[in-house]
Amino acid sequence: MTSTGVTLPRRLSAPEPGWTVSADVVVVGSGIAGLTCALRLRERVDRVLLVTKTVLSAGSTQWAQGGIAAALDPEDTPQEHLDDTLVAGVGLCDVEAVRALVTEGRTGCASSWPSAPSSTGTPAGRSS
Repeated sequence: MTSTGVTLPRRLSAPEPGWTVSADVVVVGSGIAGLTCALRLRERVDRVLLVTKTVLSAGSTQWAQGGIAAALDPEDTPQEHLDDTLVAGVGLCDVEAVRALVTEGRTGCASSWPSAPSSTGTPAGRSS
């Protein structure tokens, strides 16, 4: 039983798999991180399997507005981004992980942000 009084099952039941496939690497998740990982892994191995919960276009990456929480404007601060992200995350965020993302996000941006495409050809910009 959890602290909220909810009883969790010890084991989840699932039907037998309806198909099988062989792969060198399995990437779980088809957001931008999973897709980038799959593309990079494909440069190193022959068979990469990307697993998604539904169709690729149903994910949230397209709504991520660029996906980097960085204070790029001189009037923005990492603290403002931290606060906004924690509010939007409604208690589901790992505070230290979000703090790292908002304070280190700027250094992760392309050197000519915001118009430079990434190495995968994906445009990274404010209008994403």
